[in-house]
Amino acid sequence: MPESKKVVLKVDAHGNRDRMKVLHAVSSFLGVESLAMDMNAKKLTVIGDIDPVAVVKILRKRWHTEIVTVGPSKEDDKKKNEPACDVYHHACMTHHSYLHNVEGNPNGCVIC
Repeated sequence: MPESKKVVLKVDAHGNRDRMKVLHAVSSFLGVESLAMDMNAKKLTVIGDIDPVAVVKILRKRWHTEIVTVGPSKEDDKKKNEPACDVYHHACMTHHSYLHNVEGNPNGCVIC
């Protein structure tokens, strides 16, 4: 399974219209799990299995963009430390899916 990364970029975007265009451009990449943009700090945070250089290349067509940091996502650390399922219900938000315990098998999960 590909490892998820947290990429923080500085994007010189101005206003809500630019913000929406930046988010739309980056959300089109395969592997993007979440996006957040702080317009005051002009920082875009992307979590997912993505190539940071490819993201910067697309954004630089319209806005001055720099890579601030690239590292493992904190979600990866949480996933490694938690068990597969709780006794009754484990809400695992992976691509909008919920995992539920199967009654007959306390260790089995079913994607709903």
